[in-house]
Amino acid sequence: MRLLVLVPHRDAVTELRREKPQLFSEGFLGAYSFPLAAPLAALSAPLSIDALKDAAKLVRRQLRETGGTDAKITGERRDTVPLCDEYSILGYALSLAPPPLNDAIVLQYFSKIVLCETLVPVSCPQHLAKSFCGFKPHPESAAIITQSVSDRTLAEWDPLSSPPFSAGKISFRAAALANMVIRPLGPKLSFEWKVGALVWLGR
Repeated sequence: MRLLVLVPHRDAVTELRREKPQLFSEGFLGAYSFPLAAPLAALSAPLSIDALKDAAKLVRRQLRETGGTDAKITGERRDTVPLCDEYSILGYALSLAPPPLNDAIVLQYFSKIVLCETLVPVSCPQHLAKSFCGFKPHPESAAIITQSVSDRTLAEWDPLSSPPFSAGKISFRAAALANMVIRPLGPKLSFEWKVGALVWLGR
């Protein structure tokens, strides 16, 4: 699968990177299956550097129109968005819309821009989605937690305010666009991926 992704500067997501080992140990087996990035669109071919630069300009213009020259990308709550038939992306829903791209290579725009903290299977009860994300779950966004987490953990878990997930909001200005390729390796939630050259949004 080829994707166009938004990649925050590593300093902007330090806390989220530190959570990865605990997420994995708590049963989120997809914590390392996808980078800390937000997919914007699925592509049939990678974007050229010039096309990435044009897309980055459009994203920056979008931010300026909504928040001025110092506008930041923000995430106030967690959500899910389907990545494929079996897995969804779980993380902060970002205040962003995909930039318009060349229709000839766009297979799909993602309906929500979600910064991936972990991949989760699309097979979990909707009440978990509601209690986790604080939103009315939809059939395509009910994936929240892997089946390896115990019932006792589920009963006591309030992930919006306690580990393994941090509470609060995220906000960052420094981010880049990049091509990304991801493919399954066979075992459940086992993927290999590569992020291409970063094109920074600029100011």
